[in-house]
Amino acid sequence: MGWYRDGDNIAYFKNSMKKKGGENYYSLHFEVQFKNDDDEVYIAHCYPYTYTDCCGMLERLCTNLTKDKIRKTVLTKTLAGNDCEMVIITNF
Repeated sequence: MGWYRDGDNIAYFKNSMKKKGGENYYSLHFEVQFKNDDDEVYIAHCYPYTYTDCCGMLERLCTNLTKDKIRKTVLTKTLAGNDCEMVIITNF
């Protein structure tokens, strides 16, 4: 099914636990109703930032309008075989 936003009764609040410096810790509370018993479910605090998202952002960043200031190059390959790109920002 992919990623989607879900949950009810969502609250983020200061709790009674204190840090060493005297500041409070915070708690996140939410409820999720699972639809099927055998589903594999992942819960994330925010939507995942995918490799595809990163590639798209780099393409938008490195346009003809910015080529004299921003360029990208492949630094290495990841274990999955994807390009690990480096962004160069300077006055070429």
